[in-house]
Amino acid sequence: MNGRSRAQGPASESATTLTTTIVSPTTDRTHVATLEALSRLLRDEGIARANGNCDAWWASCFDAAVGYFASTGIPFSADDIRELIPAADHPNRVGARFHAANRAGLIEPTGFALSRARSRHAGVLRTWRGVR
Repeated sequence: MNGRSRAQGPASESATTLTTTIVSPTTDRTHVATLEALSRLLRDEGIARANGNCDAWWASCFDAAVGYFASTGIPFSADDIRELIPAADHPNRVGARFHAANRAGLIEPTGFALSRARSRHAGVLRTWRGVR
C-alpha cells in the first residue's frame, strides 16, 4: 500500500462471529460440548497433570499443612501454607493440591485476600477453611 489507511467498515463486517458450541473430538462427531464444559475438561486435565507428576514428599508436606489449617477452622491462604513448607517446583502445584483438598471435602472456599509474598505483588489469593 501507499501508507494511507483505508476506511474500515462496521465491526460486524470484519469481525468473525464465535459460537458458544464446538464439536468435541470423538469418533462419532455427534457429541456437542459447550465452551464451559470444554474449559472444565481442560482445567481438570491440567490439574491432573500437576498432581500426577508432583514430588510425593512435597505433596505430603502440603497436604499435612492444609490438614493442620483446616483443623483450626480459621480461614487461610496459600501464603500461610508457604510459610510452613518448602516452595513447590512449579506454581501450578499449589493450586492443584488445593483443588484436590477441596474435592476431597477437606476444605471449602471462603473468600479472597491479597498475597503477602513479594513475588506476587499483592495478587489476589483465594482463602479457604476446613469443612466441619
